[in-house]
Amino acid sequence: MPDGPITCTVSGLNPQLKEAVHRAGERLGITFTPTLDENSTHLVAMTVQSDKYRHAVRLELPVVTPEWVLRSADAGKLEPEVSFLLPPLHGLVIAVTGPGFDEETRERTSQLIERLGGRMTRGLIAECTHLVAEAPCGEKFHACCTVADLRNVQVVSCGWLDACARTGVCVDAAQYLMARREPCLSSCVLYVMRGSASDEELAELAEAARAVGATRVERLGRLVTHVLLGELACDNPTRWGSERATPAPAAVRGGGAIASPAVVSVR
Repeated sequence: MPDGPITCTVSGLNPQLKEAVHRAGERLGITFTPTLDENSTHLVAMTVQSDKYRHAVRLELPVVTPEWVLRSADAGKLEPEVSFLLPPLHGLVIAVTGPGFDEETRERTSQLIERLGGRMTRGLIAECTHLVAEAPCGEKFHACCTVADLRNVQVVSCGWLDACARTGVCVDAAQYLMARREPCLSSCVLYVMRGSASDEELAELAEAARAVGATRVERLGRLVTHVLLGELACDNPTRWGSERATPAPAAVRGGGAIASPAVVSVR
């Protein structure tokens, strides 16, 4: 606890909580500033993902929850901050991947993450903030590289989790990030032919194309590199010959498996 004046900055608080913290802090003689500077002594925060949090960690300032200020105001004196430090994984949702994460290891990892204030999920969900991976490979890693809704998930090595546990702060993930590969069909321009299959199947083909980074167009033209066909068109490839572009694109059979498709020549 600093011997001199207390100067705090807040981060990640909703307006009502921020106002309550300011009022409580004023009763204790705490000064609040909008940004961290050389006079700052604490960051009062509810997030470990803000620039202010990362700056406070670099300055080695204690990051405390709003409860520290509120409880201190109720007590009429500053409470020991050690009981109110923001957990290093507060609010983070973390998945793991790799052959080393067997059931026993997953359970231990889940307990560690919860102890550090986070939540572990078995699968990748929209709320995921991090994927802890043993290596830059596997289904979950590939999904983070290709699925638009997962592009903001930070894919980090196991060392990041170890560092957070060791230091007691959310370590900047930058030095632990795993390189992401470009989506495997990022250079492809796809046309999904209507009438070659059911609407449901064609919708699945279109979604799969987006997932692997391809560009989808509504009309068949010279920029198209591949045509996606349903089962009916693959059984009768002459059905779409009148729409063929010049030069002719390759026709890829659908069936929901773009990763390893059967290729039908249309030249």
